[in-house]
Amino acid sequence: MQIIDRNKDFYDFYSQVYGVDKNITFDRRGSTLITDEKLVRITDYTNKKTLFHREHFLFLEVGLIQYLIMVSDIKTVENCEVVFFDSCEFTIMKVYEENRHFFDSPISIRKCIIGGRWGFFFEKYPEYKNTIPSLEEAVRMTKIRERYLDNPILAGTSLTKILDAFELWKSVQAYFSSLLNDKDIDIKMDDKKRAETHGFNKFSFRHPIK
Repeated sequence: MQIIDRNKDFYDFYSQVYGVDKNITFDRRGSTLITDEKLVRITDYTNKKTLFHREHFLFLEVGLIQYLIMVSDIKTVENCEVVFFDSCEFTIMKVYEENRHFFDSPISIRKCIIGGRWGFFFEKYPEYKNTIPSLEEAVRMTKIRERYLDNPILAGTSLTKILDAFELWKSVQAYFSSLLNDKDIDIKMDDKKRAETHGFNKFSFRHPIK
């Protein structure tokens, strides 16, 4: 699989290991560099009232695989009455491998409102308490409130500790193969954009000041 993007993710190197197949192209330009804090902000981290005594959930779709991820043990530091993110824990609650894809972007991560042990959702829908939702239910719960990132670069997050890079790469490649993307794709790029996909920018070739 050929990946076109100036940003590099932690699963990209498998394209070099197994060879770059230009018949399958992932145009990831416009991807977003993220951190643990940015992931937590998707779950309404800025709402201080929801930080404590409650788990939060993210729904990560990578190609044809989906992950339900719990965000817990959110720690903050307070300075001059301003709350700053410090750290958190990510736990994979469920991996959905039903060979399906739901959202427009090949990779996306969304807030999933299934509450937590003390969550408000369970007050309204007690039948969901202590249960893992089906894939359709989890997708529906992400649409209750649209908070998401398309084509996030996961390399700078702690998700790299719990996700298998090879499985992500395989799933993205399988997704594009399922679209019958079996022809050479000539994506038009000028020299500037072509250089950026290899990590160069306008300062890369400037002569040093003597």
